[in-house]
Amino acid sequence: MGRRRNKSIPEELLDQLWDLTGCIWQFGLGVSLFFVLLGIKSFLWIRGIEQNFTGKPIEAMFEQFSWLLYLIPIICLFFSYLFGKRSYASYR
Repeated sequence: MGRRRNKSIPEELLDQLWDLTGCIWQFGLGVSLFFVLLGIKSFLWIRGIEQNFTGKPIEAMFEQFSWLLYLIPIICLFFSYLFGKRSYASYR
């Protein structure tokens, strides 16, 4: 017999949000807008980090790995798309 794997807290939270979005489309719209705002806020945060490192020795390392920071807003916007699509499907 296999043991059941315990889910992490963020994984469980996303599962609950996903299930609620399937039932209540207004809730899904709110979650989707939250992820859009989170994506915009994280993009502005990254832009601020880039401007703070200009002319400093850490800038050389940052230039090589700066694309990794842009994964944060991309993932947030991807979640926004998924929840928006799910809420539209429950609306129809």
